[in-house]
Amino acid sequence: MDNQILREPMGKLMLRLSLPAILGMVLFGINQLIDAVFVGRFVGETALAGVSVTLPVAQLFLGLGAMVGGGAGALLSIALGRKDEEELREILPNMNLLTLIVGVVLTGAILIFATPVVRLMGGSEELVSTGVTYLRTIAFAAIFQIWGLGGNFVIRAEGKLSLAMVFGSIGLVTNIILNYIFIVQLGLGVAGAAWATNAGMAVYAICNVIYFTGRGPSFEPRFLRLGYQKQVMGRIAALGAPSLVFQVMALIQQLTIFRLIALHGGIADTAFFGAVFRVFFLVTLPMVGMQRALQPVVGQNFGAGQFDRVRSAVRTFLFSMMGIGAVLWVVAFVSPESILQIILPARAFSSQEIASFRLFVSITVVLPIPFVAITYFPSIGKGALPAALALARQIVVFIPVAIFAASRVGVAGIYQALFWTDIVVALLAGVVMVRSLRGLESLAPAEA
Repeated sequence: MDNQILREPMGKLMLRLSLPAILGMVLFGINQLIDAVFVGRFVGETALAGVSVTLPVAQLFLGLGAMVGGGAGALLSIALGRKDEEELREILPNMNLLTLIVGVVLTGAILIFATPVVRLMGGSEELVSTGVTYLRTIAFAAIFQIWGLGGNFVIRAEGKLSLAMVFGSIGLVTNIILNYIFIVQLGLGVAGAAWATNAGMAVYAICNVIYFTGRGPSFEPRFLRLGYQKQVMGRIAALGAPSLVFQVMALIQQLTIFRLIALHGGIADTAFFGAVFRVFFLVTLPMVGMQRALQPVVGQNFGAGQFDRVRSAVRTFLFSMMGIGAVLWVVAFVSPESILQIILPARAFSSQEIASFRLFVSITVVLPIPFVAITYFPSIGKGALPAALALARQIVVFIPVAIFAASRVGVAGIYQALFWTDIVVALLAGVVMVRSLRGLESLAPAEA
């Protein structure tokens, strides 16, 4: 196989892989935003608040997909660099079994515990019915979401980011069309938004099935099998753990936020945070796209023992991501009302809300540092450090700071806590990543 990831000039390689990855992640982000836009505009602000309190649990689906696919993708990229055909054949069967187990357990848990979960998220009685309806509906497609995202990670790990982007765009178009039909034409409300999302993710997963059962993969996928090899599945779980821990910690963070908003604010504050978070999610997606593009570059070059190219990749991608983050921050800083009114068109935003939005979005300048670290360490076979960093981010820093700040200045203190937490985490991630890059030669690819 002619593997240009091991030879192409780094700047050219970054552009070739990043452009489709960025477009793919932007499309994916729009897909996540579509429900909020249709619900906020055609159902109402209270319905949007009900959907927003379920967002942390909905994001858990993404975290599990990132764990399964991120671990399988990291293992795949290292094996491709080493040309380890035997390990390559075992990756997808083990990923399939892991997805099946995780998906069934998650679906059952949500169907049973949806009501207490929504209440735990800070949902008032007015929001519980809406939140439970949305959460239980999307639970039916948990396996599609987890496996669809996981399979897409594997395709990216091969370096085929354009194809991954095409599959994402097909799912997006499906979601948009069905949101319009279900909500605007049929009046199905929040349930319609959830079913449209389910259908979009099902189509997304079907695209992956077509790819893996065809002649496209650069390895023998053995897609139609379930497999259990203790070492392979263990490594998939270990290398994917940082993505899952990061998402679970984000869930805990949002749980804390919604509980604090319920304590110090009201439904309007909940709807506002839901809008801010979705905008922030969309703004960071170009950087997340580059993060995805970085993974096969680091993994395959590490597997091939090309350590200088690993360092070059980290530098090139990191500085480019920080530049993009700065540009996006300026855009959000200059026109905050216009951006937020896409989701909440009838809302008149207070000066404090605008200030909180600007502060929250400003962390996009330093966010690439932990983003790169979360990709870099699993791609060299080291998943424990970013997982520990994600744990420390929430448990040690954010939660106590947010509780203290909110008790002093109310809801605005939550946004201040978010800002300072990410500044501290970026500094820590930068230090540990630089130390690892300097000692890269001490790691033999076979140890990954």
